[in-house]
Amino acid sequence: MIPSFILFFATLLSLLFAVHYVAYKTLVSIFVLTNVQLVLWLKVIFILLTLSFIVSSILTRNYDTFLTRLFYTMSVVWLGFLLYLFLAGVIYGLIVYVSLYLIPSIPALLIGRVLIVIAVLVGVYGLLNARDIKTTEVTMWLPNLPDSWKGRKAVFISDVHLGQVNGVKFSRKVVNKIQEINPDLILNAGDFYDGPKVDPVSVAKPFSELRPPLGHFYVAGNHEEYGDTPGFMAAVKSFGFTVLNNEKVEVDGLQIAGVDYVTTTKQAEFERILKDIKLEEDKPSLLIKHVPLNLETAEEAGVDLQVSGHTHRAQVFPLSLITKAVYKGYDYGLKPLGALQVLVTSGAGTWGPPLRVGTKSEIVVITFK
Repeated sequence: MIPSFILFFATLLSLLFAVHYVAYKTLVSIFVLTNVQLVLWLKVIFILLTLSFIVSSILTRNYDTFLTRLFYTMSVVWLGFLLYLFLAGVIYGLIVYVSLYLIPSIPALLIGRVLIVIAVLVGVYGLLNARDIKTTEVTMWLPNLPDSWKGRKAVFISDVHLGQVNGVKFSRKVVNKIQEINPDLILNAGDFYDGPKVDPVSVAKPFSELRPPLGHFYVAGNHEEYGDTPGFMAAVKSFGFTVLNNEKVEVDGLQIAGVDYVTTTKQAEFERILKDIKLEEDKPSLLIKHVPLNLETAEEAGVDLQVSGHTHRAQVFPLSLITKAVYKGYDYGLKPLGALQVLVTSGAGTWGPPLRVGTKSEIVVITFK
């Protein structure tokens, strides 16, 4: 039996090879490359690019240096551009088919070159857009919420993904935005760290300055499990985060519960944990859960509001159509499910390609009424 990690890498490598092959053939065709030496060099470059993400990912699991950060960043930036070069290639292939069999007068080569230019411009826009952290305002009503909560603000963040791409400068940018909001409390839904090797204290040091009067509540996401989990947890605790590990606290009449990713992936286990937390029906409840799955379980347990991240809304269109289908419409925004309100953020940071097209990097501000 083939080990799962070998099967995963074989599948990933096959997919990367196929997408790179389409992009390579598209460039050769569109720009009519006939020089044998030039085509050979292009083949070598695309083979190296095919391997770059896997190699850089392996290196960053064990090393945190300027060169590994640069190599990994370049490889994931390329993946973002590759997606749109691949889509341009697919569209170009359809246009060539139409020009050959249906409408011969279509200037296929010219359209193909325009598509390549558009693909590159979309990639550049995606890079810039991902670094522009926006603020999303949400007004929230919860049943039985004490009057003392009227007008209070909570900052809700998720998926900061501090690591090889998003470093201490990105931390500073996020913290500055939060300080401008001056919230009463912070809700942090995990994937605070990206997972690869990094100094968890130095990369997130600016977050130690955030001391909201009602607390900073945090749950672990799946990416905290990909690296130095004990180191990550020790770091966030040193910053003053309250780590909610399948437990609840009460803050001025509001029950704030938090569950971690690992122990809540299975519905039965999630049900048991919520039962053990023992939410009180006559008090408002807020659940921090990294992934917006098993929502019916939270609704049945009497949760009033669940805040989640994880989906990133796929970061780039058209992949956002996939997350919308996978999470049954609960991949982004504020939506009801019976008596439960579900608030999902697209995240403050990025994983993999640091691009956002059709989505936004955001900090959500919840104003209670």
